[in-house]
Amino acid sequence: MTIEEKFRKLEEIVKKIEYEEVDLEESLRLYQEGINLIKELKETLESAKLKIDEVLKESNIIEEKPLTEDELK
Repeated sequence: MTIEEKFRKLEEIVKKIEYEEVDLEESLRLYQEGINLIKELKETLESAKLKIDEVLKESNIIEEKPLTEDELK
C-alpha cells in the first residue's frame, strides 16, 4: 500500500467511526487498524526525512545534526 493509500484508508476509518453507526466491536477493530496505519505512516515519514537530510547533507546544504525527540513525534 502506498503512503497516499494509507492516508486515504486512515481518513475512511476516521469518517466511519465519526459518522456511521458501528457497534463497539467494529469501532475497536477500526481504531486498532487506524493506530497501525499511523505507526506505519510515521515510520515512512521518518525514513523519508532521514533520506532528505542525507541528500541535503551530501549537497552541503545543511549541517548534520541528530533528530530531536520532538522531531521524531
